Amino acid sequence: EGPRFLNTSLCAVEAFLMPAVLDTSFFNTLLTYTIYVDDFSQHMVADVIRFCGLHNRTTLINLDSDGAEHARMELAGINRSDISDREALYSIRRVLADAEHLPWGSARLLLDTSVSFQGDVMQEPASFIDVVRGLTNGQAAYMTRNEPACFARFYDSPLPAYMLPAWLGPQCPGLIDNFVYLSPGLSLTVDDIASKLSWYLTLPPTPSRHSPPCTCCEHSRKAGQFALMLSLGDGGCVALDEKSFVDGDELTGETQAIQSKGVMALLGQQLQFLLGGRRFDGGKVEKVKYHSRIRVWE
Repeated sequence: EGPRFLNTSLCAVEAFLMPAVLDTSFFNTLLTYTIYVDDFSQHMVADVIRFCGLHNRTTLINLDSDGAEHARMELAGINRSDISDREALYSIRRVLADAEHLPWGSARLLLDTSVSFQGDVMQEPASFIDVVRGLTNGQAAYMTRNEPACFARFYDSPLPAYMLPAWLGPQCPGLIDNFVYLSPGLSLTVDDIASKLSWYLTLPPTPSRHSPPCTCCEHSRKAGQFALMLSLGDGGCVALDEKSFVDGDELTGETQAIQSKGVMALLGQQLQFLLGGRRFDGGKVEKVKYHSRIRVWE
């Protein structure tokens, strides 16, 4: 499903986020994309990019061929052979690669391919633009989840945004790394991300490492997300409105972006029709990330 969702996600960005970006002097430039691939996915993703007509604004980075990856993993004290879960490994590889490859002087949007800009009336994400315009350099804005994945079904009432109680410094409560905006000047360093990863992975794998406690969270599955949650806390972070930026399957007239594989599966043909062959040429854009990830920046 990866290439299919990547295609739909890129179409949604081009159809709804791009016009909003071009309409404001705050950005006033074309988006670029960077996609992380591996040896297995590289050719499939390249085909998607060519199909979308975005090859002039997209960079592919093959992490299997990235000569610096071993050093990044070693800095975090991680041996790839010790992590059997594919999703957990890519979560770690991606966040370390972000610190290495993303240009800290630019605005960057870390976007999962299960996220679509849209809504019942297909409005452009005006409130998102308003939020990021209000950030100071060094701040982040992010989509929230009130509990780690697979947690809410055990409870009848809404829960507070999850945190890591053992961490004594600032953090971004409830952050999910599938939709995170990094303002220009916000610098993620490999050293900092590696230290946060190392700290999280040394926590005892018990439910109490998260608050509220999570009985079904595999220890390393979202290690990259938790490392990002801690690293971004230092500069300050703003949670996006949950009614407009939805982690779930419920669409309303207020929805401007939604993370839902179910919605994405239904959206592809509609977006292709709405785009009507429209493409933007020239300008500057730089990062989309594969393995269910997209990185976008201006």
